[in-house]
Amino acid sequence: MFSQGETVIYGVNGVCRVEGVTQMDMTGEKKDYYVLKPVFNGRSTLFVPLDSEKLIGRMRPLITEAGIRSLAKKFPSIEPLWIENEDERKARCAAAMADNDRETILALIKAIRVHRDRQSDIGKKLHVGDERFLKDAEKLLREEASFVLDEDLDSVLTFLDEKAKAV
Repeated sequence: MFSQGETVIYGVNGVCRVEGVTQMDMTGEKKDYYVLKPVFNGRSTLFVPLDSEKLIGRMRPLITEAGIRSLAKKFPSIEPLWIENEDERKARCAAAMADNDRETILALIKAIRVHRDRQSDIGKKLHVGDERFLKDAEKLLREEASFVLDEDLDSVLTFLDEKAKAV
C-alpha cells in the first residue's frame, strides 16, 4: 500500500506523487483508486484502481541516489541488448518499461542508439517504435534521476550523456 505524499514511478508516466485514495464510479460500480499526479506534468491526473494487481504492480519506489550513481557508473559496461525481431524487441521494451527494469532499459537504449547511428550512416531512419521507446525510456530515466538527485532535467541529461559517451 502506498501512502499519501509518497513519490513513485508509475510506468511510462514517470515520477508521480500519490495524492491519496478516492472512490469513483468509472465502470458502473464504485471502486477505490489511487490518485497520482505526475511531477513533471502537473496538468495530468492518473487514477489507478486499488483492485488491479497489474496496474498497482506498475507503481514502483524511486531508485536511491546511490542506485542512480551505481547505474551511471555501470552504464559504459552494460552490453547493448539488440533484438533483431521487431515484435520481440517491442515486447521486450514494453516489459522492461512496465517492470521498471533499469539495467535492461539501459541495455536497450544503448542498442537502439547504436542501431540509430547505423541507420543514419546508410541514410535510413529509426523505426517509429524504436524511436518512441528511446524517447520514453530516456525521459523516464531522466525524470527519475532529476527528482532523486534534486537536479534540473538538463543537468541530469548532461550527466547521463557523459556516461553514455563511454559507449
